[in-house]
Amino acid sequence: RLVDRTIFGATIPPSEFLSLNPLFILSMGGPFAFLWVWLAKRGWNPSIPMKFVLGHFLIAAAFFSLVLAIMASPGKVPWEWLVLFFALYTAAEMVLSPVGLAMVTALAPKRLLGLSMGLWLLATSVSFYLAGLAAGIAAVPDKATDAQTASIYQNAFTDYGWIGVGGGLLLFALVPWLKRLMGHRKEVS
Repeated sequence: RLVDRTIFGATIPPSEFLSLNPLFILSMGGPFAFLWVWLAKRGWNPSIPMKFVLGHFLIAAAFFSLVLAIMASPGKVPWEWLVLFFALYTAAEMVLSPVGLAMVTALAPKRLLGLSMGLWLLATSVSFYLAGLAAGIAAVPDKATDAQTASIYQNAFTDYGWIGVGGGLLLFALVPWLKRLMGHRKEVS
């Protein structure tokens, strides 16, 4: 609603911006895999719990970028802010998703591996459901003005950002305990 979707004189449909996520997944997958291996060779690879902390802070940064976009743009938000959002959002996804799946396969007892993978995927689906409920925070009435819409979005994105920060801080506080709980199990990249 509030994004200037004009790029080189052409108006881009909103649905086209959703293709940024898979585009960034394809373009970031290799560099992230290389990064984890490079860090591991130098003994700098963050632990699994620290990667989850990083993922939470990246998703918070993604939502705070939208808050900044609304604050910096009194009219329509330039499309570049949406690209930044999707880049940060996808970076968070690249930290969380493959590391989570690898963690389950590395830490689950062999006899419970299938069940553990199923629980991981179930948790992912529950999180999508909860995200749908949280989207209600950003519900805009039919006759809202652009200023009212911007205010609603800004408040919602601020809330989402702080949820990411809160989750990241909670996980950060739990890192030592989680590392002890994981014990000497193989660390995954």
